[in-house]
Amino acid sequence: MKKIGLLFSLLFLFAGCHTMNIKNGEDVSMEFQTDDWHHIGILRLVEFSDSVALDRKCAGKQWESVQTRTGPLQVLVHLIPYVNIFYAPEQVRVACKQ
Repeated sequence: MKKIGLLFSLLFLFAGCHTMNIKNGEDVSMEFQTDDWHHIGILRLVEFSDSVALDRKCAGKQWESVQTRTGPLQVLVHLIPYVNIFYAPEQVRVACKQ
């Protein structure tokens, strides 16, 4: 019975994960140079961290792709009672053109 409970807990944890990819052009390598958390909250209406500045992340180069992701660690934060209303972190990854 404990194994079934653990299995359902893991399935529930991964059910909230999602990824969104934004590409700049057709041929994209998806080799990400940066990996940061972006902090938002209050029903996802307020940004607590600064907006992602792609020109600074890529040091003057063009950006190739941006990926926003809610992974298992961020889902754990969402499961804390009352925290998910006020805080909803996401992982932001940026790939720059060579």
